This record gives sequence, C-alpha cells and structure tokens, in this order.
Amino acid sequence: MAIAAASAGELASVCEIGEATAEKIIAAARDKLDMGYKTAVEILQKRKEIGQGLPR
Repeated sequence: MAIAAASAGELASVCEIGEATAEKIIAAARDKLDMGYKTAVEILQKRKEIGQGLPR
C-alpha cells in the first residue's frame, strides 16, 4: 500500500526513475488495491446506513 499512497515525486526520487513512470506505477498499485474515488455524499450515505438499527 505504500506505493499506492506515495507521490510521484517521492517514488521517482527513491527509485531513480522519471515522474511519468512513477505515476504509471502508482496508478497500477491503486488499481490493484481498488482505491476508488468516493464523494462525500456517498460516504455520508454509507455512514447513515451503517448507523441504522444500532441501539442508542
């Protein structure tokens, strides 16, 4: 997961590669981890669904 969370600049510096190559590597790592984008509205809706039925 560290590669998926790294910036292109960090990865390029550590691995001595170009930033374009680093961006491709990071994109592939994120794809494998299924780090999809969710909007704040989607997250709020999910939190509401999780909270339903819980004792207060």
